[in-house]
Amino acid sequence: FKKESTLITTLIVLQISTPFTHPSNLPERKILSALSETLDNMSISTDNNSPISFASIEQKYAASKMPSSPQCRDNDESSPTIAIARDEVFRLGSMVGEMCSSFLKVPRDSKEGKSFWETPSSQKNEVSNHMGRVFLALLSVATVCGIDLRTSILKKIELNGKKYPVELCKGKSGKYTNYSKHTGITKTEGQSTIDTPTNSSFSDSAESNDDCATNSQDGVDDTNTIDGISRVIRKFANERLWNRYHTPRNITLALLGEVGELAELFQWKGDIEAGDGLNKIEPNLCLVGWTEEEIDKVSQEIADVSIYLVRLADVCNVQLDEVATRLLDNEGI
Repeated sequence: FKKESTLITTLIVLQISTPFTHPSNLPERKILSALSETLDNMSISTDNNSPISFASIEQKYAASKMPSSPQCRDNDESSPTIAIARDEVFRLGSMVGEMCSSFLKVPRDSKEGKSFWETPSSQKNEVSNHMGRVFLALLSVATVCGIDLRTSILKKIELNGKKYPVELCKGKSGKYTNYSKHTGITKTEGQSTIDTPTNSSFSDSAESNDDCATNSQDGVDDTNTIDGISRVIRKFANERLWNRYHTPRNITLALLGEVGELAELFQWKGDIEAGDGLNKIEPNLCLVGWTEEEIDKVSQEIADVSIYLVRLADVCNVQLDEVATRLLDNEGI
């Protein structure tokens, strides 16, 4: 009853003009179904606006019978962990490819493009759904590899803060190696996140903008939620004056590049791991012979793709947590 009342109230408030058969000619349930479908197509959530935690999405993911999840494949009982992980990287690549294709149907980065992302539409909803599927694919890769997605993202943000000091890279788009003389971080040194804490720099300052301060308490963003991590990433970009570079198509291409770097870590491994990991079916890569350093590299590349995805959703005014949750509820994929 509460959901039905919310649907009707939302319709009245928004004054939706979509034509419907007169209510007197439709059973109440059909009216509510039509309203629900219309609101869903407009990317409007009828639930409360409280942020959705990583844990709740992971629980939905684990409970769902998703074709893409390892436990649901017909041939997985005899498939080694490395083969399943590679399957998920392939799946992630295909989802990112579909998302990129959807960007060919929307305005390019321009004033028209900015207006497009600020206005609900079926095209925006399509791109949003692709973003949600990419997020779920990332969660699937991380799960198969025994990597905690949220923790990997926070650790990489921490490392990125060291690689890109605010005082050195304001308004610049150069690579971190431009600052190696100051940071000591090179292609081969200082890159590990194995011992990186995840909570040292996210609670020491409040967001300065009103629109960034929502859902924070005492200046601390709740990094247990996608929304909270999105605010941390937004603050990171704002401090470095990177907003002019962070357009939808720019970020999408950057994300695509990071997927390639993730694929590189698996490309010559084969579907059967050599040595001690031969044909093993284990809950993480460590147990099939991968070193801690190798797994850390996988974790960082998954985090890089995730950070760009969360930032992309933010600049496109997409509630990634809501989209991912809706996909799990409605599609189970």
